[in-house]
Amino acid sequence: MAGIRRNSHRVLNHGLEPVGTSLPASGGDEREFARPRAKVVKLFAFHCGGERADWAALDPFDPHVGTKIVIPYFFYLVQHPDGNVLFDTGAHPSLVNNPRARLGAVADAFEVLLTPDDSLRHRLASVG
Repeated sequence: MAGIRRNSHRVLNHGLEPVGTSLPASGGDEREFARPRAKVVKLFAFHCGGERADWAALDPFDPHVGTKIVIPYFFYLVQHPDGNVLFDTGAHPSLVNNPRARLGAVADAFEVLLTPDDSLRHRLASVG
């Protein structure tokens, strides 16, 4: 390929892999390069329970105040070749059995909708 310099290590350091070498009759060092390998990044969204609350929890001035709604809880896993990242890791596991112990009197404002299967550990096990 035209334009490849003799010290093509700079190209190799940017994720390109040599797939073969062909030496032209002139004796130059021309290499063919594969395209950079794409890094696969996966994003998982896990539903991990929720709460039933009054619409006022979202907007106390909305005309729907008094209407009960379900507010879902989620957490997210990003699987990246350089490592995994967890974002917003869901509700604290103690909310399953005793929300009042964790939240105090505010727990009376809504109904926690969690099971042991909604835990971070259990949900992560589903992707291995």
